Amino acid sequence: KAHKQLNKVLDKVFSKVLSKVFDKVHSKSASDVKQLKQPRSAGNTLK
Repeated sequence: KAHKQLNKVLDKVFSKVLSKVFDKVHSKSASDVKQLKQPRSAGNTLK
């Protein structure tokens, strides 16, 4: 049970860190993030 609780806490912390990092990346290079979010339009931006 303790192990499951630890996993839940780690998941919460991991998601928080991911969102923070994502925000930093998004503010630094929004175009790159858009390409990651929409791989279909990535080819259009490369052209």
